[in-house]
Amino acid sequence: LGIAGIELLRFQVCRARLDRLLLCLQHIALELQGIGVVRLQAQRGADGLQRMMPGAPGRFERIASDPQDPASLARQEIRSLFQARDGKLWLGTRKQGAAWLDLASLSLHRLAVDTARADSLSHGWIGKIAQPNPDQIWLGAYGGGMNVVAASNGRVLQHLRHDPALASSLALETIGAMLVDRSGLLWVGTWGGGLQR
Repeated sequence: LGIAGIELLRFQVCRARLDRLLLCLQHIALELQGIGVVRLQAQRGADGLQRMMPGAPGRFERIASDPQDPASLARQEIRSLFQARDGKLWLGTRKQGAAWLDLASLSLHRLAVDTARADSLSHGWIGKIAQPNPDQIWLGAYGGGMNVVAASNGRVLQHLRHDPALASSLALETIGAMLVDRSGLLWVGTWGGGLQR
């Protein structure tokens, strides 16, 4: 199940009728190894990342989301969460690119967004995240193609974009879905460009 580009293990609907699920969804909760249950705002009132407090079901604490810190995730709309093979929690936001969280220290590491630089993310809206091999994280952007980054530190390794002169390039630069199959092959769906591998 996926809503708004978020990989879900479980979701909770707060005081919502099922016939109004998409309008009433208030938060999404995921059970993640090493961090417990986390949640993020799905619609209005984005409030960064929160974690269910151990031993206190239903009570959440902010993680890397201090409203007084402009570099934090506070007031940002998180569009995707992905736990990498090494345990890092990768996050994609709607406007501020991507970041990863060290679960041991809960320290946040941001990836720069500057479309003019080759060592920066190609777009601020990162909606899909996948890991086709242990050394790389692939970040799918809504309008910026794909960004391949190092799994160890987030260094941008490559941008994959649409090139009309190259039939094997991305069909479009709006990434709508990504999946690594059991053989390790990455499948990519674009908005209007179909399915590629």
